[in-house]
Amino acid sequence: MWSASLDERVRESHAEKDGQIFEYSNPPADTGHPGHDFNCRCVQIPVLDDVVNLKSEETELSYQAAEPNKTGKMDLDELFESSIGGGGNKSFSNFGGVNSELITLAKESIGLDITDWQHSIDESSIRHILKQHGNEKAENKRGQRAVTKKDILLLPLVVSAFDSI
Repeated sequence: MWSASLDERVRESHAEKDGQIFEYSNPPADTGHPGHDFNCRCVQIPVLDDVVNLKSEETELSYQAAEPNKTGKMDLDELFESSIGGGGNKSFSNFGGVNSELITLAKESIGLDITDWQHSIDESSIRHILKQHGNEKAENKRGQRAVTKKDILLLPLVVSAFDSI
């Protein structure tokens, strides 16, 4: 999936591609892969069909493989809304179990068995992310884009396609 910085410096042709999904072996003909154009700050985010299904008509995410734990806990969308509405730190979301590749890597590299661990985030962490990285003007000065709800909802995808630990 193409992810553009969407600030005042982004090329119009790149902004139009933000959120579009394409096969890695078949990048857009006019630009190639995100980040390959001169001074391009766009990135490609891997999209796994069994983890996330992006609905083009409403751009809302529906999770399939990484179902949140519903036993008294919140899904990411509910947690996000709860987080921006108040304080405290009683709510959280387990948005997926640790996959076997990460379990093996953790055991081999640091000797830690994380077999039964869950990927989680709490409401305080979401507020921290938004406070420290959610201001468009501040992030533009850093050459970044602000974190949004859409980014938070992509957490299951991000942790399932890690680069390194």
